[in-house]
Amino acid sequence: MPREADTVRHWPAALQLRRCSPRAFLSKLFLNPSAPPDMIYEFRTYTCMPGKLPALLTRFETKTLALFKDHGIRHSPLYTVAVGADNRVLRYMLEWDSAAQREATWEAFAADARWKDAVAESERDGPLLQSMSIELLRAAPFSVEAAQAGGQRGPLMFMPQ
Repeated sequence: MPREADTVRHWPAALQLRRCSPRAFLSKLFLNPSAPPDMIYEFRTYTCMPGKLPALLTRFETKTLALFKDHGIRHSPLYTVAVGADNRVLRYMLEWDSAAQREATWEAFAADARWKDAVAESERDGPLLQSMSIELLRAAPFSVEAAQAGGQRGPLMFMPQ
């Protein structure tokens, strides 16, 4: 059986960031060197109740992502833990032009009857989430310059609206 180090060596370069925090890992994937200085990245981590991750993923696939599109929410791909201890976690990032845009968009999203129906339907047998963590991030100026000098283009990995 191959050792982890042997397997990791064949992963894409971004995935070879071993022994770093999820925040550091995701910052490598989502750096947007063309972003305006007030651009905000929202890093969301959902920890599901035991056995509820499949239901949360289904809700995202069938309801949430369509609502994100309708509300103009720019999102990264969604990530689950492939190698690691916590297999009940979903992580993703959102990209906002400003804090005001974020606030207005989330207010409209939360008031959308389709969202309320999706939550009620998916949580009929109990809540899906044990906890949720939200962090608002900004790219460090030196990292934007370093990415541009290295020829990196942005935005990386964000889905089109």
